[in-house]
Amino acid sequence: MTMKRLIALCRHNDMQNDAIAMLNKYLEINQVDEEAWVELCDMYLARQNFLKAQYCYEELLAANPVNYQHNVKYAEILYSQAVAT
Repeated sequence: MTMKRLIALCRHNDMQNDAIAMLNKYLEINQVDEEAWVELCDMYLARQNFLKAQYCYEELLAANPVNYQHNVKYAEILYSQAVAT
């Protein structure tokens, strides 16, 4: 919980690079935290880094393949990635 709070503080203080690095370290330990994967994806989407956002949602879909919200967001990311190229 402390690490997630620190990540939120970094994000709030416009320290996006630090927040992304800490969130990646957090997810190495807690790979099943869906909320953290969504948060990381949001940060990558804000930077228009569609490949890394796609990876985040692939992890979410592997953990919970029947969640329709994850499926829709994953499809949107794939579509955005195709339009951007």
